[in-house]
Amino acid sequence: MPECSVCHEVKPKVFFAKTPNNNIPEKRKCRSCAAAGPAEDEQNHVTTGDSLLNMSSSSISNIIDKEDAEKEEAIDIKVESKVEESKAEEIADAEDKMKAADAKEKKQTLVRSTSTQIKQCNACTDKLAKTAFSKKQWSLKSRRRCKECIESGREVGSSISSEEVKKIDTAEAKKETEVDTAEVKE
Repeated sequence: MPECSVCHEVKPKVFFAKTPNNNIPEKRKCRSCAAAGPAEDEQNHVTTGDSLLNMSSSSISNIIDKEDAEKEEAIDIKVESKVEESKAEEIADAEDKMKAADAKEKKQTLVRSTSTQIKQCNACTDKLAKTAFSKKQWSLKSRRRCKECIESGREVGSSISSEEVKKIDTAEAKKETEVDTAEVKE
């Protein structure tokens, strides 16, 4: 049976607190000595060693206070860790938002840079690269036509070329003439 290093009583192992120091004979303390703490002297120490029931009320309140303090400390640690976790989540969310904003800004910059290299032909309404326009047409805004539309004679605001317009006009004129001649015959 082990001996308490404070009160020097030999007691069963059940009466010793489970701490790392209880394996070292010079530092081994029974539960009542451990509860009394280092500030208490031997007068307050329970020397009977029968059980915890024989402990003084101050020793019991010391044990309860110590346990309460440990519980409060554990709660404080949990609260601090939860606060740190929420702060970490907020920081991660903020970083994600910043990354998304950076990506959006890069995309807008890319669109702006490519939009200066691609413009819409106002005749065929196709979006074309700078190489599809003459230098003069490239600088125009509302009357811009690509090289292909210029060659085919397609005008701005019309999806058909001027040659096709002439063909349509000619066909309509023929129909009108046929209708007029048919009326005259009757």
